[in-house]
Amino acid sequence: MKRGFTILELLITVVIMALLSSLVLWSGGRLRERAVVKATTQEIASDISKAQSQAQSGLNGNAYGIRVLATSTVLFLGASFSPVNVIKTYVTPANISLSISPTGDLVFSRLTGQLVSATTVVITVTGTATIKQISINPNGAISVQ
Repeated sequence: MKRGFTILELLITVVIMALLSSLVLWSGGRLRERAVVKATTQEIASDISKAQSQAQSGLNGNAYGIRVLATSTVLFLGASFSPVNVIKTYVTPANISLSISPTGDLVFSRLTGQLVSATTVVITVTGTATIKQISINPNGAISVQ
């Protein structure tokens, strides 16, 4: 009786290992993608909350706003955007795109922290179906879906 493995047994083992390895690598990529989307969503929601709280506090006697661009958000001082009044710019990772509905800047009223209308910021991962939404109602309540 011979000892050892046949070529067929070794080939089957190698194929199974290759399949398992590709599965692990694929799921690791999805986990990384979800982590990037979560971090981006938290960063943008935090900036929106900061603009609202600074407007409510009456800091510098002004409203505060957020401008949402395709690949970045800009926290600014005042009722309308001006490059001179930029407080912070957040640039999204390369595969993340942003949109806002309705179009325009999010501007929180001084002392009340309210918006003119309800707004939704949509965060999308390019080439996938991964989407996150940050909704802000006219009273300024922020929710992430």
